[in-house]
Amino acid sequence: QMAQDALDRLIVEKRRVQNENVDLCIPEQLFDIVLFGWATVAGELRVAQNRMRELVDLAIEEAKHDIATIGAMPKESKSTAGPQKPFMSQPTVDLFNTYLRGLSNAAKLTPQAAVNAEAMLYEMTEYNRTLQWHTKPNSRSYNQVISAFANTGHAGAGERALNVLRRMQQVHETEKQ
Repeated sequence: QMAQDALDRLIVEKRRVQNENVDLCIPEQLFDIVLFGWATVAGELRVAQNRMRELVDLAIEEAKHDIATIGAMPKESKSTAGPQKPFMSQPTVDLFNTYLRGLSNAAKLTPQAAVNAEAMLYEMTEYNRTLQWHTKPNSRSYNQVISAFANTGHAGAGERALNVLRRMQQVHETEKQ
């Protein structure tokens, strides 16, 4: 909680200096570190699942804010002729995989966490498609969702996990072609 409070304070300070025309991005890795803390205790504390989602939403909001206030790319990238780099604040598949790991842990307490994990696969794909963020689910993403269903112990979880596996196979097969 203290790490999340510190991150919240960074965002307040970021807004303050941006009002003074200073471009500042909070690296996505900071969100990931705090998210990892909540993900670790998600199997024991119900509040962790809500905190994880708040952090993911905050990371997405900050990245969109950076794009809106600073522009499509960082200033130093605009002047180079090479490929442009994404903002440091832009969420990546690693951030979402940490979130999925936390949901897998949280599924021990509530089966809804596994359903939320499966829904996140669709969100990740959508961010990749619409915003060109590097959030396309990878094998680790799918494995975390399968693990979440396994952790629920729910009667229908096996079938749901199998459907996630089939979706992963279909996506990988489509990419090969």
